Amino acid sequence: MKDQTSLIAFYLPQYHEIKENSMWWGDGFTDWVSVQNAKPCFEGHIQPKIPYKSRYYNLLEKKVMERQVRMSQMAGISGFCFYHYWFDGKKLLEKPVENYLKWKDLKQNYCLSWANESWIRTWSNIDGNDWNPIGDFKCANKERSILIEQKYGGNTQWKEHFEYLLPFFRDDRYIQINGKPIFIIYRPDLIPCFRQMIRCWRLLAKKNGFRGLYIIVTNPEYDYKKDADGILLYEPGHTFHKELHSKIQRDKKKPQIYSYDMIWQKILNRKKKLNLPVFLGAFVGYDDSPRRGKDGIIVTGSTPRLFAYYLMRLLKKCKREKYERYIFITAWNEWGEGAYLEPDEKNKFKYLGACKWALEHKCFLRKPFMNILKESEQRILEG
Repeated sequence: MKDQTSLIAFYLPQYHEIKENSMWWGDGFTDWVSVQNAKPCFEGHIQPKIPYKSRYYNLLEKKVMERQVRMSQMAGISGFCFYHYWFDGKKLLEKPVENYLKWKDLKQNYCLSWANESWIRTWSNIDGNDWNPIGDFKCANKERSILIEQKYGGNTQWKEHFEYLLPFFRDDRYIQINGKPIFIIYRPDLIPCFRQMIRCWRLLAKKNGFRGLYIIVTNPEYDYKKDADGILLYEPGHTFHKELHSKIQRDKKKPQIYSYDMIWQKILNRKKKLNLPVFLGAFVGYDDSPRRGKDGIIVTGSTPRLFAYYLMRLLKKCKREKYERYIFITAWNEWGEGAYLEPDEKNKFKYLGACKWALEHKCFLRKPFMNILKESEQRILEG
């Protein structure tokens, strides 16, 4: 149905080697290195996370993406949202989505989210890392701290960026709203020329036969009513930064630990106050200690059962309170942040089954729940 709520999962293209990561983090580095080297931070903390059947895949292999498409569709996921890395003409981690564009037989829909931050040394759990937790502009040693700086340029650079994106926008699988390709901007507040750049892109989109672009800004600090089409409440980041971090005094020798139930209750109880269409966010779990060690954030208490229950309630909230029809889930494969739907050795296919269950059931019946979840899991396995 046209107005039925759909699930889109964020997709990290970090699982293949690139020369820049090898230079910055060591030969052959991918996010699997962080995942495999993770260690528990406290008693009962389960690390490392191990993919199902130890499939530490390479995203440049088509059979990997074929399997991911098949699993996601069996679970009821309607699309992937690939992170897109563009630094004033310099591309990083672009091969998986470029291959996806080329492999037309992969029938999962998709869109792009521009992760428009500078890359800095914030992965403190990597051996030899000179970590600077402060950020781009207050670094004691800026040259060592910034790996690649984000710059935005002017009309020439904006046009170059748009022309790179255009083949994706024209792809039949690319997600549109009202004839406008969706383009998500992860950190809009960092872009000083935001209004001018978006106007340039909208004009170029119309010149290329679209009705425009549908610009979605993620967790914005400012009012984008005149410049954007929608707001995405990316989770759990929105709850972390808007409601938790400023209120909790942190012990720097320990990770920040939050309750899965508590964060989900905040998501579900939040009132709509924003002046643009709002896209809700969901999350599977969160634990970035593989990347940041004891400087990380860990959310405890996630289970497939709880995820299914909360996702079901979010789907109902979306319909009842008239949010936009897409819910964005963190994430398909953020293994380094403990946010993944993909099967692992502990839970097998249960989180994927939970998605299917939440989409198909309107009430949470305790007794048959696990049987229903197993049936969903079995369908995914057989698919």
